[in-house]
Amino acid sequence: MTKPISPPLINTISAVILAGGRSQRMDEKDKGWIELNGKPLVEHTMQRLQQQTSNILISANRNLEQYRQLGSNIIVDQHPDFPGPLAGIYAALTQIETDWLLTVPCDTPLFPSDLLIRFITELTEQPHRIAVARDEKYLQPVFCLIHRSLSADLKTFLDEGGHKTGQWIRQNNPVEVLFNDSALQFFNINSPDDLQQFNTILKGSG
Repeated sequence: MTKPISPPLINTISAVILAGGRSQRMDEKDKGWIELNGKPLVEHTMQRLQQQTSNILISANRNLEQYRQLGSNIIVDQHPDFPGPLAGIYAALTQIETDWLLTVPCDTPLFPSDLLIRFITELTEQPHRIAVARDEKYLQPVFCLIHRSLSADLKTFLDEGGHKTGQWIRQNNPVEVLFNDSALQFFNINSPDDLQQFNTILKGSG
């Protein structure tokens, strides 16, 4: 019989900031260190995440010493050639000492400030191994809370050439948690145009 999954509690959760991508649409610059309003994206993300949990890791594959200066443990991909967010998630799952892993990307600075507590609430009511965010239109697969017992399943998926985060999450029967509070909460910065647009939006709302 499969052991039941205990609902997540704050002290059973680690978080990882996903900053290990190639950033091809940003001329392959390390996206975590691209500045928004005079501050690197990774710092925007960390400050917002620190309001929700204190056990924070960073998934990175470049500028490791620079990331270490932020005071978090650094996780490096175990799979080569920048295979995407799932590689960072897998590396974190294999190294955390907690039961659960919260994942957020470094390029979405206004993600929900109640992301974790809403995931915890849903998983307390519905005992699944993954909770994933969605807005009114789309799944947001890099925002999720994952039980570490899925690390072996994720390794198999990656080893077999899988790389789509949403595909892997969907095949593991997630709880989908609706976030529809703000149009900007999942606005991710993938290109210089996105960065300019985000700055314009912030100035317009200021």
